[in-house]
Amino acid sequence: MVLLAGLLLAAPAARAQELPTRLTLEDALRIAKANNPTYLQAVNGLEGAAAQERQAWGQLLPSLSTGLDFSGSRSRRISGESDLGEVVVDSAFRESTGSRASQRVSLSVTLFDGFGNLNRLRAERAGMQAAEAAVAAAELQLRQEVMAAYYEAVQAERRLEVEEALLASAREQLGMTEQRFQIGSANREDVLGAQVTVSNRERAVLQARGEVEKSQLGLLRVLGVEGEPGFALEDDFPEVFDPARLDVDALVGAAVASSPRVLQQVAEARRAELSAAAARGQRWPTISGSVSYGRGIDRRGYGAFFELDPPNRSWSFNIGVELPLFDGFRTSSQIAQAEVAAANARQRARAERLAVETEVEQALVDLVNAYRAVELADRALALSQERLELTQERYRTGTSVSFLQLQSAIDQAASAEQGAIVARFNFVTALVNLETKVGREVRP
Repeated sequence: MVLLAGLLLAAPAARAQELPTRLTLEDALRIAKANNPTYLQAVNGLEGAAAQERQAWGQLLPSLSTGLDFSGSRSRRISGESDLGEVVVDSAFRESTGSRASQRVSLSVTLFDGFGNLNRLRAERAGMQAAEAAVAAAELQLRQEVMAAYYEAVQAERRLEVEEALLASAREQLGMTEQRFQIGSANREDVLGAQVTVSNRERAVLQARGEVEKSQLGLLRVLGVEGEPGFALEDDFPEVFDPARLDVDALVGAAVASSPRVLQQVAEARRAELSAAAARGQRWPTISGSVSYGRGIDRRGYGAFFELDPPNRSWSFNIGVELPLFDGFRTSSQIAQAEVAAANARQRARAERLAVETEVEQALVDLVNAYRAVELADRALALSQERLELTQERYRTGTSVSFLQLQSAIDQAASAEQGAIVARFNFVTALVNLETKVGREVRP
């Protein structure tokens, strides 16, 4: 049964680590939630919070205990007492043995303690809410890390595609230059320059392939999966949109209302306030009650051992009231410390609200700037491609365009295309960061 349970527990983890050949962003998020060590640590924190809440519940319930005892004794004495209480000394030692069997069941409960146990239970409930908010915050952080790693891998693949296209173009230009050299419209220097360009482009492709592999390894690390990259990315960059369509006030309000970071600090503040209330309850009287029932037998020798049904019966009950009068200022110190902790927790919650408001507004500024950068990069790319087409046409027809001029146009167009890819990646990064701060997707 233990082996079967282990296999059943291991099966989901094994399935979660099986990467599809074409990895979507949704697949990556699902696999990361099942395997990322940092996120799983946050999830494990829920069990500890639940155990503390159960313990607080237990303080409100009666305590029940039972016991079974067997005891024996042996004595060797030379003196004793008479019926009148006089000490009697015998001429020889007297030895005696005895044994006892006892069984007991006792029940005790705190009837009133200044609502201390009740406030501690409510405090642990708030602690559970804080733990749940911490898991939600960890999930948002994991989402940001996965999406950043995924789109970084997408960027590496797109840049590789550009380098491969440039290599193909360089080889085409080399062939064209060799043809022109054969008919005398190009010199040997142009051919050598075209060959150097092909060599440089081959090296750039090799480096770009290495960047693709490194980015995929980084994605695997974020997913928490071991192994080598053997997958293709299914999704591309999300569609670029104008951030002016977003309502800043609505985003800030949504972030403050639903951000797991804010909710966690609010729950921690509530927990600290209830803990302070429980500390103040120590100044109230404590009323407790108990009841017990027992059975036992005493015998000479060791005959009481393993007596499971002793005939003697007894039961007792007790109700007590305890009022603290002076404990060396220990209670006052605990109350003061708890109240200070509650005040600090309220300030941390307020600081977290202010931080979230500022971070959302800053993230929105970054998104606007990233959108404008995309527009500028697209414009530069369109102009560079148009210039390259004109230069290539003039070079094919041999119209006063040198190989160096053609290569300059190609490099400028390549740089513009790489810049457009980087601009889109920066826009996605800014968008994911904004959604992490808000706590939900903001795409229109």
